[in-house]
Amino acid sequence: MENLAEWDVVVGRVKGRWDHSKLRIVPFSDVKGRFSAKGAKLCIAPLKGERKLLSVREAYRKDNMWICDCDILTSEEADSYVGGQVLVARSMRPKLEEGEFYPDEIVGLQARTRDGEDLGEVEEVLDSPAHQIYVTKTISIPAVPAFIEKVELETKTVWIKNVSALRE
Repeated sequence: MENLAEWDVVVGRVKGRWDHSKLRIVPFSDVKGRFSAKGAKLCIAPLKGERKLLSVREAYRKDNMWICDCDILTSEEADSYVGGQVLVARSMRPKLEEGEFYPDEIVGLQARTRDGEDLGEVEEVLDSPAHQIYVTKTISIPAVPAFIEKVELETKTVWIKNVSALRE
């Protein structure tokens, strides 16, 4: 059996049920087939109770949601998942281009300058219309080449340049 604790990437939320026991899922991911492919695996983390691995039998899009038949037999079981998160394992995420990172890979990294200044740990990654913003306790850093020199996951460091422009 798979370790469901390792399924920790949130890709949706269970909004309710449809018909007797199908799940209405609000997607946070646009990965093709994630909710609609026959046999796709989804981990449901209900508000109360244990996580459960479900397999999609069939699904279709309705408005901004997916209606998924996942072998749930009763309306009571379907209702128990309402409000829960829909998760996938990190290994199920699409590979990104070189130099691109998922926000959860950035959170927890140390922001530093080449001069040795520690700008703190990245606590949050915000999305703005133009780009992401890495937020530490001391500074907010636009995630653009003018300010980000390099991200090194191996050393858990985001190297920052042009800090003086950030403080103006």
